[in-house]
Amino acid sequence: MVWLGRCRRQHLCGRIWSICSICRIVNIEHMLYIPLMNAETTYPVKKLVNLTEEQAERISSFRYEGRIPSENEAIRRLIELGLEKAKEAGNK
Repeated sequence: MVWLGRCRRQHLCGRIWSICSICRIVNIEHMLYIPLMNAETTYPVKKLVNLTEEQAERISSFRYEGRIPSENEAIRRLIELGLEKAKEAGNK
């Protein structure tokens, strides 16, 4: 997939919308709205982590069992759970 900047994507979406409405290709009232990403990222810090196959499988299992929408979110939740457990263990 080619990455397009936010302004370029908005411009293209607007043009496609205009063409569809002019040509009556689709019923625009029933089109789903696809939100564009915010200019500011909710999670600005990015980390690259190497995993074993077993760890990757366990993360996937955790994600599917918890019905978590993305793998990134599953990893964030696992990190939070681990940090809480470490904090509790440190207080004992």
